[in-house]
Amino acid sequence: MRQVLLSIFLSLSWLVTSAQGTVTTSPPLTPNNGQSGITFQVSSTTPIDITSLGCILNNGVSSADVWMRVGGVSPSGAPNITTAGGWTQVATGATATGANGTAVASIALSSPISIPANTPVGFHIGAGLRYQTGTSSDQVIYSDGTLTVNVSDSVSYGGAAPSPTFNPRRFLGSVTYVLGVTGGCTPFTNFAIDSISATAAKVNWTQGAGNTGFKLEYGTTGFTPGTGTTVTGTYPSATQPPVILTGLAPNTSYDVYFEEYCTGDTVKFPSAQQFTTTKLCASPTAFTDSNLTSNSVDLGWSQTGSFNASWVLYGPAGTTPGGAGWMQDTVTAPATTYTLTGLSPSTAYDIYLVTDCGAVNGISDTIGPISLTTPLQGPQGLTCTVGSAGPLFSDDFETQGGWTGDFGSGTTASNWNYRTGGTGSSGTGPNGAHSGSVYIYHEASGAPTGVNVEAISPAIDLSTSFNNAELSFWMHAYGAGIDTLMVQVGSSATGPWNTVFTNVGPIQTANADPWTNVGVNLDAYVGQTIHLRFLYVHGSGFTGDIAIDLVEVNSCQTCPNPGGPGLTFVSNDSAAFSWFGSGNAYNINWGPRGFTQGSASSNFDSTSTNSFGLGGLTGNTAYDLYIRNDCSDSANGFSGWVGPLTFVTECDPFTAPYSNNFDTD
Repeated sequence: MRQVLLSIFLSLSWLVTSAQGTVTTSPPLTPNNGQSGITFQVSSTTPIDITSLGCILNNGVSSADVWMRVGGVSPSGAPNITTAGGWTQVATGATATGANGTAVASIALSSPISIPANTPVGFHIGAGLRYQTGTSSDQVIYSDGTLTVNVSDSVSYGGAAPSPTFNPRRFLGSVTYVLGVTGGCTPFTNFAIDSISATAAKVNWTQGAGNTGFKLEYGTTGFTPGTGTTVTGTYPSATQPPVILTGLAPNTSYDVYFEEYCTGDTVKFPSAQQFTTTKLCASPTAFTDSNLTSNSVDLGWSQTGSFNASWVLYGPAGTTPGGAGWMQDTVTAPATTYTLTGLSPSTAYDIYLVTDCGAVNGISDTIGPISLTTPLQGPQGLTCTVGSAGPLFSDDFETQGGWTGDFGSGTTASNWNYRTGGTGSSGTGPNGAHSGSVYIYHEASGAPTGVNVEAISPAIDLSTSFNNAELSFWMHAYGAGIDTLMVQVGSSATGPWNTVFTNVGPIQTANADPWTNVGVNLDAYVGQTIHLRFLYVHGSGFTGDIAIDLVEVNSCQTCPNPGGPGLTFVSNDSAAFSWFGSGNAYNINWGPRGFTQGSASSNFDSTSTNSFGLGGLTGNTAYDLYIRNDCSDSANGFSGWVGPLTFVTECDPFTAPYSNNFDTD
């Protein structure tokens, strides 16, 4: 009797210690950054059920969303966390307890999440949370022999769904699971259903130690156990596992029940394991991208069997194929490579692939997406069939001029600041301006995570332009905390805004690196008056000092704008200016700083040269000055007004003798 009790105790002890487990990444990883979500990847040598998740959540967070993707976080690059990207939301507003910003909090799951054997599964936890910015020395694989949690660079993206882009960012948390089997025998492991085709599949596993045989039953999904097709075997066997299932129907879902025997007991899955046969038209495989440029990318894939063509589907990242902005290119068989052209610079795309096997075998399943963002593009220049290319707007931020929005002074956090030299923070920002001596930059020190900071240009008149228009600006994006810069166009200084350029993450790798010139096509806005908005979304930390300099808009004009107006002389009662231009006549409009351009109360002058002087000014007074080209002598009207150029006269001189006892202000 004593020996029997001991045997039972040992069996129960094995179930408690081996049938469940928790794998944790923190410690050793520790929080030093954060955002609104994080991805990671798991895999298991045998089917398991995840019963709870843990994560270091911000203090006070009480719920989290959980998404999963069978097949891993992403086939290539940053993930697209949508149903179109192959993701499934498995928890919405799951209750979180113990969130304090430093310790792993528990995220309760209303039902277990089943993980198939030997299959990577990606996860995204959406909530205000902490993570670790990755380094090459980090431990990135955590395993207890059954469950593996992977936080390597290729699967570790920080940020909110659907488009987390910060990388690498390490998941700080835990995964708790139970084995997806029941019974008293030693559990089998490495159970997998693979080599799936339209009519066959392979079932493979590693037998549990001491088990004597197995039973496998399969049928179409939903069949009643006992009515399916049964395969049995005894151990040891020279041929089983694996078991090859044949005579299956194409594009059909199947259930598989599996169990092993030992003396007086069994071990089995409590529910069916599922798989789906492929269509008669085999899906393409090994879908890859290479040679990405600002407007093209090379694609490659493999294809088995006979086929007529491949369809490349591409469109805005995070959206559903077939929706607004989606395109389809056809690649005729037998080609399995294609250069996709006509992409827009600095734009995020999802790319899918489908095979067309003709009328009999139909089309394959869709594979993808490949998610990518095209790199920056410099100015491309203008092709003018009417008029000639010329500047409409130019500002290198030597003075604030007509810009509005979130502007501070010096190093004001969460603002654009006018700056000379460096930004004052180590590891971020430029050493100095690209043009002149002043630039604008966002001060990241002290800025809250996710804050939006805007700089809005004065009105830019494209109403008299033709053919083409292009924006050019220079940016410096050095620092690990650089987040998202968007350039937007609106019909007024309050919008609505249309995004024409996006950059996420750093570009430069040192303060001294040269600035990057960015070009943005504005053809769609020819004939309109527009405003530009530079909108920066701050990530976290102090190393996010992004900088902008020399913003220019050029267009095709029959009467080009004068360019580069500058102050050449100033005294207490006079000032002189010069500018670039090839016109024969120019108009000048000037008045006290802030006056309404064109108002009747302002002053108008004209000149036939590229310079002009003003007299009779008041000492220690600020003025604004605008210039335009007068092309009326050639029936081409006028250019737009360029300005304001703001200047301040010097103080009036005092006549000796002069005294002041400073008794009054």
